[in-house]
Amino acid sequence: MPGAIPLKEYNEETRELLNLALRGLLSHYGDPFGLVIGAFGIDSDPVELLQTAPGLTETLMAAGYLKKGKLAEEDGWVINSILDDLISTLAEARSGDEFAKKQIRAIEKILEPEKYDLPVTALDELIEKHHTRAPLARGWALRSLMGKLSNAVEPSQPGKSVLEGTVRLTSAKRAKDETTYWREYGEWRSAYDVALEHWPKRGAPTLKSLAIKVYLRVLWNEGFTNISEGRLEKDLRELEEWDKTHAEENKRYLGVRIHNAGEPNIFLPWQEYSEGWKKSGHYERNKERAERKVKSDKEKGE
Repeated sequence: MPGAIPLKEYNEETRELLNLALRGLLSHYGDPFGLVIGAFGIDSDPVELLQTAPGLTETLMAAGYLKKGKLAEEDGWVINSILDDLISTLAEARSGDEFAKKQIRAIEKILEPEKYDLPVTALDELIEKHHTRAPLARGWALRSLMGKLSNAVEPSQPGKSVLEGTVRLTSAKRAKDETTYWREYGEWRSAYDVALEHWPKRGAPTLKSLAIKVYLRVLWNEGFTNISEGRLEKDLRELEEWDKTHAEENKRYLGVRIHNAGEPNIFLPWQEYSEGWKKSGHYERNKERAERKVKSDKEKGE
């Protein structure tokens, strides 16, 4: 437990050098130490945060597994997501949230099924039967893309936000140079390059229509060719209706940050979601047909 082992003391000069090095080392994450210190209003520094951080050894073990190839890059994203959810759920449980307490007990049972005599059928039911509704999952995926793409655009009309009317590619040089990891492509890319790649040949898009073009291409590349732009637009409308009846639930999540070209950022409601819809019979059958067609066309070409 944190504090069980006496913390190593450093003189003021050494401590300052370590803090500078740590901040520089992780600066591409946007100063996570400053984020934590500011969010909680605590009197601390990077060295102390690392010395008292629970799970630090386990996190380094995960890095070792990644380096050795025993974990894939996508496993790292799973670890990040699970840790983020676990920490916030533990905090809610500690504050007295009864549902969060049940979640923690459920996690313990899932991770140690033999200890609790949990049958495999119970896990199968949890895996197969409980997923985010397809329109909501696709709607949240689109909002995530809108957040990323907003770094590459600005309003076409002065005085408008990037969510009002059409947009144009930003003139800011930084947009061409700043890259983030795009799970959709499995690589680091700039939002500017992604936006430019999907920019319509005629007319100016809205941020929403641009995100739809990007997401549609991703889905089609995965074999889900029965999804259309109209279907995705309808998904967003369904999500907007869902937001109206789940305002309190949305408050538990930070939301998607929309960069607003020099104006205050806008946050759209967003939640974690599953993509179980991709394995549902209707979409899975279409994906299989699409894959067979691609294979057949390839064989004919040879």
